[in-house]
Amino acid sequence: MPINKNSKLGWFGLFFVVFHTAMIVFYAAPEGYLPKKLVHLSSLYSEPIFEQKWSMFAPCPIWGHHIEIKYEFEDGDTTDWISPTEDAVSKHMIYRGTYHGDLAVAEYNTLHWLNGIFLN
Repeated sequence: MPINKNSKLGWFGLFFVVFHTAMIVFYAAPEGYLPKKLVHLSSLYSEPIFEQKWSMFAPCPIWGHHIEIKYEFEDGDTTDWISPTEDAVSKHMIYRGTYHGDLAVAEYNTLHWLNGIFLN
């Protein structure tokens, strides 16, 4: 099969797409997963345009933790422990992509912030 100009351009295009995708993935990979020389090479290609890494998406939500509130009144009565976002989290598990996920992430980010203050 003869190699013509169109097939050379096709091979070059395929090589470029594979190379470009690999450089972006190597650049954005979390630290410690790839050799440092490979990450450095990919940063030479990526940093002029892409300056964020995985830390752009931090802090990661703390799943499995929640806040509970117990109201105490002046007359001594109290309520049971109430989870203010329990309804939002359960609805988020059913209706993905709605505002319920934002409410759950707000709680988790608040917990991350509070852990940083009180545990450090």
